[in-house]
Amino acid sequence: MNPDITLIITNWNGRELLKECLPSVLAAVEYDTAHSYEVLVIDDCSADDSLEVLEKEFPSVRREKTPHNLGFQGANNYAVELAESSIVMPMNNDIKLDEKALLLLARHFDDGDVFAVSGKIFAFDQTTFLYGNRGGYFHNGHFYLYEKNPDDTSQTLFACGGAFMVDRKRYLELGGFDLLYHPLYYEEIDLSYRALKRGWQVAYEPASVAYH
Repeated sequence: MNPDITLIITNWNGRELLKECLPSVLAAVEYDTAHSYEVLVIDDCSADDSLEVLEKEFPSVRREKTPHNLGFQGANNYAVELAESSIVMPMNNDIKLDEKALLLLARHFDDGDVFAVSGKIFAFDQTTFLYGNRGGYFHNGHFYLYEKNPDDTSQTLFACGGAFMVDRKRYLELGGFDLLYHPLYYEEIDLSYRALKRGWQVAYEPASVAYH
């Protein structure tokens, strides 16, 4: 039986980060008894022994490797194609999760109009707030982002690319992350904007907490 949700963790030479962060991810998976999960690490042709570390220390984690180095956007798109769940969650390899984080995000997909959802992000010290619900505006021909109140539950402009759940079918329908934004940044803003233009919702769940 296919899992409900696939967590997709992109990795490049991140053996130490995987060892530090994966335990919290697996704990959040175990906490959410309402959904079934697969944890998939997509290794983007690392030069270190990330895959060997996973096999030895995290045998429950699915290990996949890109055919050649694709970069963040390409590796995510490749892994979403491999997933067999209706919901996927692209994640950086330096993300830790609060125990309840996954359950709180997954509940949003009970609404059929939801494209993606992300939560509140803190630093590893678990007290320094980094970002949550963002908005945007144009001024003098330039685009600017601004941070809303961290507990504002209104629709966000975009789901955070470091840790967000997304409808897999719709992600693929939009073509996933645009490689134009290689190597990093703005790919999730672009993706969310294209979803919003389709009339799909991009939600924000402040009670779901991750650490970056």
